[in-house]
Amino acid sequence: MRKAALLLSVLAATPAALLGLQLFGTALSRMFFGTMTVCAAGGPECHATVAEPSDFLGMAPYFMVFLFVALGSLAGGVIALRRPRAGAFVLLTFGVLGAGTILLFIPPFWTPLDLVAAGVAFAASRQTPIAAGPEPAKS
Repeated sequence: MRKAALLLSVLAATPAALLGLQLFGTALSRMFFGTMTVCAAGGPECHATVAEPSDFLGMAPYFMVFLFVALGSLAGGVIALRRPRAGAFVLLTFGVLGAGTILLFIPPFWTPLDLVAAGVAFAASRQTPIAAGPEPAKS
């Protein structure tokens, strides 16, 4: 069950990480190569302005949220291998955080995977290890 929790957390982290990296690339591209069209309010005069480094900082919240949730999801799965209850808590935290912050309360499809992984990790923490009993007496 611990490995299943890790697998689910990796499946949940992958699309969030890819989307975060895509937005990071967009921010870098916009910072180095982008231009923006600026129009005066109510007037026909429009001109192109070169993008500035502040455009990268303006896009930082968009890609940082996805990368933060992806790293948290992956960390929860790795923690669940050794300490399933702590891993379940981390996965539950990032599942709820992902549902609450990404896309304005429209949970993406990977957020339920975090929540299911948290349930699996919690179930793994409730399992008792099978102890070896005494050897039967040989006759």
